[in-house]
Formats: sequence, C-alpha cells, structure tokens
Amino acid sequence: FVFFLEHKVMRKDMKRLKAARKAADWMVHFSPSHEGGKKASAGVGVMWRAADVHIHPERIKDPELQEAHLKGMVGKYTVDVGWETAMTFYNIYGESGGTSANIAVTEALILACQRDMALSHQGPHAILGDFNATPCKLGPVKDLIAVDQWTDIGQRADWWGGTANEWTCHSRSKAKRSRIDGVVVDAEMLATIHSFEVEK
Repeated sequence: FVFFLEHKVMRKDMKRLKAARKAADWMVHFSPSHEGGKKASAGVGVMWRAADVHIHPERIKDPELQEAHLKGMVGKYTVDVGWETAMTFYNIYGESGGTSANIAVTEALILACQRDMALSHQGPHAILGDFNATPCKLGPVKDLIAVDQWTDIGQRADWWGGTANEWTCHSRSKAKRSRIDGVVVDAEMLATIHSFEVEK
C-alpha cells in the first residue's frame, strides 16, 4: 500500500479518480482537501490492492483532529494484517512555512493525534507524512521518543543498513535539502519493520 502526502484533489474529481484507480486494481481513499482558494491544497490519502491487504478509513474521535481532517491535514487509517491484529496510521500534512507559528500548528496536530490514540483501540501506531519540519525536532515527537519509546525511522535508518537522517525533500535546485517527510512509530510498530530506505 502507498500513502500520499498531498493530493490537492477537489471533491468533485474524487469519484472519477477512484474509478480510474479501481480499473487498474487499486483502491484509493482521499481525505478532504482544503478548497478555500482557486485550487485545492493539502489532502492526504492511501492506495492499496484489495487482493493483498484491507485498509479502512477510521473514525477520528478527537474533535480538534476531526477539524484538521476536514482541512486536509490528516487521515486516519486502519490496516488489517490478520491474526486479529490491526495497525493504525495517522497520515499528516504539517503546516508549511517554517516559522515558529507554522511549527506550532504541526505540533498541535501531532498532540491531537496522541489524544485520538488514547480514545481508540490499542495496537501498533504510526504517524507519518509531510511534517514540513524534521520530525524528531518537533516537541511532541521528542516527547514520544524520550517518554514513550517511539522511534523516528528516518533518524534511525542505519538500524536497517540505510543512511540515517537522509534528506527526503529537494523541491528546487537552489533549495536546501531537508528531511521534512517521515515516519514515527511506537515500539509495537517498530517490531514489524524489517527494512527502510528513501527512494530518490
């Protein structure tokens, strides 16, 4: 399955695009995008092959996170891996801009994910997506790592023979390379990971 981090798809186009993917044996789910301007922005989602795995959009229970969902900043998905085990993924789109105010919005989004986890089933959890900041430098992620034994997978890629802290984003030729896309996981999810790499 494949998570996508900013689809920018308008609601009126979603049905057509879903049908096109289904014709190619892919199922797809789009979260709402933000349609406040001439073009849509944000919006996250996931694609999967139904023959291989079952993925379900999950109800968001935290009110603040639900509000962020409607703005295209988060999607919550349950992946049924069998043996009465389900993994929960929060696919987030952090606020762009890089200012302290932008970072505060992204940190509030992660805190809302944590509150929602507390209201939902136990089990492996991951927060992934375009953080628009280095994941392990965000306050709530630091706390998850220090207190709750979470792991920033990109920061620890060398555990699987990869390159730790490898850049993931180089949007323009003169722009500084950055690691603003990532995956952070709890200890239960960490135990299921066998490899990691950044595809260029």
